[in-house]
Amino acid sequence: MYLAGNRETERGSSDKKWLIIAIILFLIANGIPIIFYVILGSPPGFLLYVQLALFGLIPAFFLQPKEIKTRILLLAILFIAIIIPIGIFVKLTIDDVWSQLIAYGSADKTMYYLSFWGLMMTFFYLILGIGWKLGGGSKRQSWNFFISGTLLQYNTFEDFLYFLLNGQSLPGTWPWMRNFVINLEALFGHIPTDLDLLIFCLIVSTIAIFILFDCHGYIWTKIKARK
Repeated sequence: MYLAGNRETERGSSDKKWLIIAIILFLIANGIPIIFYVILGSPPGFLLYVQLALFGLIPAFFLQPKEIKTRILLLAILFIAIIIPIGIFVKLTIDDVWSQLIAYGSADKTMYYLSFWGLMMTFFYLILGIGWKLGGGSKRQSWNFFISGTLLQYNTFEDFLYFLLNGQSLPGTWPWMRNFVINLEALFGHIPTDLDLLIFCLIVSTIAIFILFDCHGYIWTKIKARK
């Protein structure tokens, strides 16, 4: 909110209608991972980005109260009502993973990945996007903020950090990336190598920065000005 300037944002007579539509699309989009993971037993692939684009409509059309105190209270309520319960759920999934590792020497980490990366971090960026909108950010800026954050979340950079921060050499190949939200083995046509994953990380990170600084909006404005 403070970074966005704490000013009144753009308002439109149709914002309430679009917020309702955004919430409906948000609920529908939640069916994408359910269909793929639960029914089809596979990651959603690039449909993940369709889901995130629909999610981003919520911060874009979120209604901004005029009073700053009300905006801060609203953000606090969202954090307490969403992030804290999901955080507790993530903690329970981590405990379950450790229990399986101790008992069997291996563990199914699917629920942990879904709860942490799929739920907690997605809602974290969603609330950050809402905070930007409540602080006076425009609809497009708020959408950009959310989308760029979630793209960085899925850029595999933390996978590199895991090995680097633990003083380990990179594995050379990453066969478990077939279970990533985007099947990188199918994308590259072979088990991803260190170089493949680095290329993917750089491309996704570049797109995220491109969106964060609204480069697409600048290009679109220039194209419209020429017409």
